[in-house]
Amino acid sequence: LFTLMRYLQSDTLHQMGLQHFDSWAAQFGETTTAIELAPEGTGYRAKTRFAKFVNLPELMSVWKETADIQTANMLNLPTPTPIFENIVVPPSDAQKEMVAALGERAEAIHNGLVDASVDNMLCITNDGRKLALDQRLINPLLPDDPGSKVNSCISKTFELWEKTAEAKLTQVIFCDQSTPKGDGSFNVYDDIKQKLISRGVPPEEIAFIHDADTDTKKAALFAKVRSGQVRVILGSTSKMGAGTNIQDKLVALHHLDVPGRPSDVEQQEGRILRQGNQNESVHIFRYLTESTFDAYMWQILENKQKFIGQVMTSKSPARSCEDTDEVSLKYAEVKALASGNPLIMEKTELDMQVSKLQLMKGVSESLAGRVSISELSGLSLREIYEVPFNRHFIPTEEYIQEREKQLKSYSNIWEIIHKGSYPELYVIDRDWQEFYSSYVSTYIERDIHDLISADSITFSKFLTSIAARTGEILSYTNIANEVGVSEPTIKNWISVLERTGIIYLLQPYSSSSLSRAIKSPKIYFRDTGLVCYLTKWLTADALKNSAVAGNLFETFIVSEILKSYSNEGKDYSFSIFYYRGKDKTSSKENEIDLVIEENGVVYPIEIKMSGNPKASMASANTVLDKIPDKKRGTGIILCLIDKKTYLRENLIALPIEYL
Repeated sequence: LFTLMRYLQSDTLHQMGLQHFDSWAAQFGETTTAIELAPEGTGYRAKTRFAKFVNLPELMSVWKETADIQTANMLNLPTPTPIFENIVVPPSDAQKEMVAALGERAEAIHNGLVDASVDNMLCITNDGRKLALDQRLINPLLPDDPGSKVNSCISKTFELWEKTAEAKLTQVIFCDQSTPKGDGSFNVYDDIKQKLISRGVPPEEIAFIHDADTDTKKAALFAKVRSGQVRVILGSTSKMGAGTNIQDKLVALHHLDVPGRPSDVEQQEGRILRQGNQNESVHIFRYLTESTFDAYMWQILENKQKFIGQVMTSKSPARSCEDTDEVSLKYAEVKALASGNPLIMEKTELDMQVSKLQLMKGVSESLAGRVSISELSGLSLREIYEVPFNRHFIPTEEYIQEREKQLKSYSNIWEIIHKGSYPELYVIDRDWQEFYSSYVSTYIERDIHDLISADSITFSKFLTSIAARTGEILSYTNIANEVGVSEPTIKNWISVLERTGIIYLLQPYSSSSLSRAIKSPKIYFRDTGLVCYLTKWLTADALKNSAVAGNLFETFIVSEILKSYSNEGKDYSFSIFYYRGKDKTSSKENEIDLVIEENGVVYPIEIKMSGNPKASMASANTVLDKIPDKKRGTGIILCLIDKKTYLRENLIALPIEYL
């Protein structure tokens, strides 16, 4: 892909600073060094290659500036309808014993008891694939198993050969292992041919692609297959892939062994699922030996192929994928297959994840004070409506004038408040309730729950309790009484939710001249959709007309203002506050929803659901005049008004579109 991008998008790569492969690989890949089969096939060598591709959406976005990707499904070409059939055969006693031996070899490699030049996971994988194909490939002295998949393939091939004799329809058998060597040693190709001949198939109707060793001979062989003179052809992906036009009379394709890569499956099946095939439907057989590597490797191939298709068509939100060309199994996979216990694989993978998390923890501690942390929030209104404006919200005349150049109507604001801001809800057509149910059960109740060690019922009660209090001054005592746990426990739980980005604690504005101000923070959920789910507001209309609509609207606006800061890379911890308290000379309690301080100026912000705001809604703004060494800036009422309106000197009602 890099070679194509360098050829077609050289200017783009230079602009991005990715014109060199090392920089491109650092941006889009992770590498690892592993053992692989040497090109000459006589040994193994260490090879550094991509282990994982990362930042896939960005990579494909750049690539699609040049590439117009059309898959077979998108083109809807006139090809025959495939009928897939998996033929599963039981293993012989010898195969069972040898699969168990593979597990013991994997254990020895995992424990460092064997040098990689002597035995390694790729060698075990290759032996496992040979064993699944035919036990005689491991030990030629073993008997021919009548129930093997090779013999099953022979029976199925002969059955179709008889059934389609009148039309002279043809079949192709793909086998990447045990190809004919001509030295008298056992191989699957010769075994199949001899058994088909013994059943009555004329020798001239069976051909190996390996016998056509020149382009002229290949062309002549392919012509015989197209005409039906050769009715059974055997070959490997490398010799019978692209450029093999034999589809005219093909009625069946046999996958005798598991192809190594997703691209191999595509090449093999592309021989029969092709324009020009005279059959309306065709058969594709996959042969699997139970309790061997077969079924699992087919599963890996299908998952990788599905992922590749999703990435290429931009239907996958995933940001990374494992190497799709990897052909060796991992230790955990071999052990699970050898023992028949899939939990071994799961445990090993979990152990690896724990190790990675511990490593990340160590790295973060060692880099303390030497790195910056960027906050990744949910989608903002600007991002949802694709507004190309990236300044943080501050109600100065300059900001308002700049923002007016990029205004867009937010007509369905209650739908967005109810839906929430998680990207997955906008990228794909995901059911709202199913998404948040999954989110709560996996991320919050499992991951967060592990950090606070509470039973699920009590923790769920805690979540609901604080969700119902979004936009209110935080009272640890009230929540503790409602949930039925101690106040220190509630403080600990809330601190965990704050650190993990579920909630935000808005601190009160403090000044010596405001000595009677409330000192407790206000609690806001970062995502209003999550609040709606936890408090059982299942529709936007019900939410809009509810008693909690004001608090949800305020929560949403506060979250949007915080996003405007974080998306510009600015810290808002010491810039955005709220105020509630009493003037020293009055018993009246004053409240200002937000106080934003910047460059010695304090800006009072009121957040109201009203579409008809009044100046009296900002009567508390004058409290800020008493703060020494600070200047009170323009007051703002953010509300559902249609247009910017001056309510009085130094007070403007702004539509939320100005966020």
